[in-house]
Amino acid sequence: MGTIHSLEENYNRSDRIKLLLPEYQKAVKELTSSDEGRIQVDVEKLQTDISNMKSVSVELQEKDKQIQALEKKQEPFE
Repeated sequence: MGTIHSLEENYNRSDRIKLLLPEYQKAVKELTSSDEGRIQVDVEKLQTDISNMKSVSVELQEKDKQIQALEKKQEPFE
């Protein structure tokens, strides 16, 4: 009887649902036969890529300004 009780504790854990639900929701989008779900995933990935590219662009602009400032400081020494 002790074995059955310990099995119930492991298999009937409601907190496990909270842990697995987000992963299940991700898998449902990938497993669905509808193109709409896949397209939505692609759109989300592309939006993330665009956001990342904008961040990199801003960082590059800041670096360009820093380089220009350093070049101006360097001019009197040349």
